[in-house]
Amino acid sequence: MSLALIIGIVTAVGAMFSFRAPTERELIASFAEAQRFYAEGAYDQAIGQYHNVSAVRSRVLDAKMIQVLVGEESYPVQEAALYQMGNAFNKRFTDYKNFSQNDQDRSSEYLALADSSYRQSVNSFEKVILLATSEELRGLAHGRLIETHFAAKRYESVIEASQRLIDEYGSNDYALPGFYNLGWAHYEMGDYQASINAFIDLVENYPDGYRTDRSLFQIGESYLAMNDCKSAIDYYQQLVKRQRIDELSEEQLASMQREKLAGLVDETALELAAKAEIRTATCYGKIGEFQAGVASFRRVIELFSSERKLVEESYLRLADMYEQRGDLNGSIRTYREAIDISSDRSLRARIQFALAEKLFSQQQYAAALSEFRVYLQAYDDIAYNVGISLDRVHYRMGNSYQQLAQSHLEQGDKASAAPDLESAVAYYDTILQKPNTPYKWESLFNKAYALQSIGGTDNDDAAESAYWTLINQAGGSYTQRSLLQLSELSFNRNDYSLSDSLANQVIILFPDAEGLDNAYMRRALALQSIGRNRESIEQFLRVDTNSQHYSSSRLGAGHQLLEQAQYEKASEVLNEGLRGADIGQRRSLLYLVGQAQTGLANWLDAVKAYSELIETGPDEDLLVASRLARGNAALSSDNLLLAETDLSWVIQNVTNAERARYARETLTLLLLKQNRSTDALRLLDSMSQGESGPDEKAELLSRIMDSYYSEGLLDQAAATARQIIDIDFDDRATPERPYALREKALFILGEILVRSADSVEGVALLKEYVQRFPQGRFVVNAKLSLATIAFSDGDLELAKQQLIEVNEEELTAEQRFLTTYYLANTHYSLREFSDSHTLFSQMIAEYPESESADALYFGLGESNYQLGRFQEAIEAYGVLLSESRNSENADDALYNMAWCLIELGQQEEAMKQFSLLIKDYPDSEFAPSAQFTFGDYAYNAGQYEQALQAYSIVEERYKTSTVAQQVPKLKKELVEAIAYEAYEKGLALMDSAEVDSRLEFYEEAIVVFEEIADKYEGTESALGALSNMGVCLEGVGKWNEAIRVYDQVIEMYEEKKATRDAYQFAKSHRDWIVASRL
Repeated sequence: MSLALIIGIVTAVGAMFSFRAPTERELIASFAEAQRFYAEGAYDQAIGQYHNVSAVRSRVLDAKMIQVLVGEESYPVQEAALYQMGNAFNKRFTDYKNFSQNDQDRSSEYLALADSSYRQSVNSFEKVILLATSEELRGLAHGRLIETHFAAKRYESVIEASQRLIDEYGSNDYALPGFYNLGWAHYEMGDYQASINAFIDLVENYPDGYRTDRSLFQIGESYLAMNDCKSAIDYYQQLVKRQRIDELSEEQLASMQREKLAGLVDETALELAAKAEIRTATCYGKIGEFQAGVASFRRVIELFSSERKLVEESYLRLADMYEQRGDLNGSIRTYREAIDISSDRSLRARIQFALAEKLFSQQQYAAALSEFRVYLQAYDDIAYNVGISLDRVHYRMGNSYQQLAQSHLEQGDKASAAPDLESAVAYYDTILQKPNTPYKWESLFNKAYALQSIGGTDNDDAAESAYWTLINQAGGSYTQRSLLQLSELSFNRNDYSLSDSLANQVIILFPDAEGLDNAYMRRALALQSIGRNRESIEQFLRVDTNSQHYSSSRLGAGHQLLEQAQYEKASEVLNEGLRGADIGQRRSLLYLVGQAQTGLANWLDAVKAYSELIETGPDEDLLVASRLARGNAALSSDNLLLAETDLSWVIQNVTNAERARYARETLTLLLLKQNRSTDALRLLDSMSQGESGPDEKAELLSRIMDSYYSEGLLDQAAATARQIIDIDFDDRATPERPYALREKALFILGEILVRSADSVEGVALLKEYVQRFPQGRFVVNAKLSLATIAFSDGDLELAKQQLIEVNEEELTAEQRFLTTYYLANTHYSLREFSDSHTLFSQMIAEYPESESADALYFGLGESNYQLGRFQEAIEAYGVLLSESRNSENADDALYNMAWCLIELGQQEEAMKQFSLLIKDYPDSEFAPSAQFTFGDYAYNAGQYEQALQAYSIVEERYKTSTVAQQVPKLKKELVEAIAYEAYEKGLALMDSAEVDSRLEFYEEAIVVFEEIADKYEGTESALGALSNMGVCLEGVGKWNEAIRVYDQVIEMYEEKKATRDAYQFAKSHRDWIVASRL
């Protein structure tokens, strides 16, 4: 019936009811019509009729007196209509929920309608509870309200409604659903203790009935969920004892079966007790009481032998318990016992399949196949009825063959895998021949995978066709899985771009799906194969830590990072991969970790990684490589004993000539390093004897020279280089060695000598090299060395010329960096600040991640400073300080930044930077000057005390510094200045006393002058203070004290500590006092 028609009916009836009040008969008839609609499932029409009945208002008709039957009870018609309307809304809620699950396209629409029906149902029941005169109907409405909330999984609302019912009805029959659903709601929410409490309340208040039995069972379930098996057993057994299953008669069993067949109950009390006994057995197994568990399982099997489901569950759980104890044979025996003993063929069939499945889960695929065949032979006629179809069995047999093949493929035995894969394909084809099989798509996918595993053009093409069928017709997860397999197929066909594209489609189409790690791995491998290494690393690193591919992904990323010389990142990634790695992966990861630590010159960590690898017992090639690598790392870390042990092992055990030769050469270096020259010469002799002519000897000496040079044994390397130059042999470049041996020896000798006291010969040799080998392998390095020597010697114009020439050569990135860096510094030293600024800016842009970035920013800052670009200089220094606080240029940068601030007139900010310099770099060569500048700053500001303090710190803390030599003179000037400031105060008081004839000012002046004389003895102000103190003492009539002061001045003059003017002033005043006042 359409919605428009429903609305029309409801509107017409509503119009009739509103036009006139219905009679009692009409009201009853309308309710009966609504009930008929309800019984037929026409809930919309029923709701309309119930609504009309409940909405009637009449002055002549007392609706409360009109009774109608609902079930077997009578209620007032309008209250009954309201109650039934709640039930109808509830039914409609259930329908809409089912529609939403069956129609995905309109799921959200149906869910919205379901939610609306739920709320209307709740509203109807709430009205009955509030308005109904029938206590019984209110109690029923309470129960239905709770059930409605429960059906909608609104457990909080269930708890609230249940508690309200209990509060209103206490413990009478109406409250029973409250206790029951309260326990269930808490259970569903995982609050097991609250669930236990609610069910215990029910058992205590209602000791009889099915809900009491069920409550006892749920108490056991809650304790089991809390892993309190002993308490669970106690309550399960209470239920078992209530039902007295040991006294179970055939009649009771038959009655139980009749009730279930009649649909009177979903689960009888006896059946629940049997399940409680099964749960008891499970609990015994969990707490280690195995025999008690076996007894409980067998009790159910014996007492309920005619109940197939109970017997089946008991046998299966008993088998599981044996397996959990590690007794797989006991588990298998249990399955076979069930098959042998049971007279129920359906039960035997299900147990037979379960046995085959168990063997499959234990990876016993051949045994599983045998049991699946038994099922097909013995139960094919009842397979559908027992719920285990033939298609399902054929599918499992295909799986089993495929797994057997996989074990061969993992061992690299593709030939042995082929027959099993062909058998798997045959079983999948058997399924695919049947229409509407539920295993269609899964069988097609597995068939395609098996064909792909067999390989060959025809099989690959068939697999590809199947995958595209799955993508176009099955969709969903089959699209994801098929795209991944097509990506692998394309990779194996060397079509790496297509492989990457297909894997990327999986990531785009299924961003939230599980298994994306497979797509990341496929992309990473494809991208690696086409040289897009940065993107490949990114994909490897997207693999999740919980993925089975995690270790492989870190191995792949780490290997590429090593090739790019990103050793720090490689080490981090490779160490991550060690978590959860299998033994093969672990060996590869440890070797690469060692390589990464070697690249970082972390020799001890490299030794540790190689040692861990060697302890795992790797194959011969990896063991030899590890011993060689560990020997080198041990040598570099001065663990000479371990290095000698490893190198000697390689020499004694390795047949590969190149590796053995390398080990001998390295061991020779080690012996020389230990001053064991006799052993070293013996080893060299043995190596030389193995060389048949001068060519081979020159090759050997060249390798020895390399070893000496790399170890820093420069005298030995120089001597060996001279030997090579003196040998008469056929010296020419080879494809493996693109330089002549004498060429390299000449370059190495020159490089060594320019670092020694005999640098003149070294320069001459490098010049000779450049002339003799203008296109030589090392010519750029030779020219660059000559230019840097000129720079160091102060021949800046020559250095600039040579560096510009080198810069025009074809350079490596490292050579380009060094050339540009020296050229920038040469420009700076020549005061060509614009040129140095340009080059430093260029290098910062081209080498943003350079390890020498601090030096570049310092050079840029210095160039800006010299150009008067103080703000730009501050910015350059700031970058250096923020990113390289420990740089050797940091203190210099901080000092120069402060002076830039002074140039910009920001003296206070400059002082902060000087303070930071002294705090962070107390031993800096600039710390004395920074502290000295504090004194100058205070001096210029007239803050003489602070200046004196600052200069004194320089004198105390930096005694040997140049600026400290200036401090005594400055301190003397400051003391004079401070004394004079005080002296001026005394003169002002003295003047005030003379002008105003106020003697107290003389007294105050005397105090000031006396303090100056004491505190600043030796200063001119102290001398003047004594003279003027005498005058003030005269002013207050203290003649004798005045004479003592004047005598002090006269004495100072005699000791040449006072001027003649002061002497004459003091003497004249003394003589006057003696003559006229005493």
